[in-house]
Amino acid sequence: ACPGASKITRAVREVLGHSPSYKSCKVVNPAGLRRVMRQHGWRDAEIDDTAGFHGEDRVIYLLQGNEWSQLHEQVHAAGIVDKDMSPWLTEGITETVAQEIAAKKGWPHHPTYDSYVATVRKDFAPALGLTPLQIGDIIAAAPQQAGGELARRLAVRTNIPARRWYRAIGPGALGPDQFKTLLRQAKR
Repeated sequence: ACPGASKITRAVREVLGHSPSYKSCKVVNPAGLRRVMRQHGWRDAEIDDTAGFHGEDRVIYLLQGNEWSQLHEQVHAAGIVDKDMSPWLTEGITETVAQEIAAKKGWPHHPTYDSYVATVRKDFAPALGLTPLQIGDIIAAAPQQAGGELARRLAVRTNIPARRWYRAIGPGALGPDQFKTLLRQAKR
């Protein structure tokens, strides 16, 4: 079982305003994590360096020795998932929200996805005129439409159509470069 799961669940609900939804949390060895992630359609190259995983089976899996990743995975379980957003943005927002929760609770936190977090804090949140927690709330409230909603909000604040923003932040976007290019265009 995962250490302190109920305390982390309460903190995510209190700070983000959405409860993590998961059946259980398990600590697994590297072979166990690889097996689970393969069952969920991940390829070996995508599995390397993974510290935790929130599966579609609503189980959180933490790699043994990486129990610190539980807060990040519980934020995913609260609804910040890549149903309608690119993985880079999903992970950047998830980790930013996890860092915000840890800071509010005074907990130590092992940061991950540093470049994505920097993009969320420096570029994405300001472009929307929102805090990372407000963005997390929008995503968790409607994960299936989150990318489209965020693209519409970006379009309202810029002269760039929502469909272009969606291509930069939606499921097909491979990294933040396209988003940053559009942002530079919007600032001209």
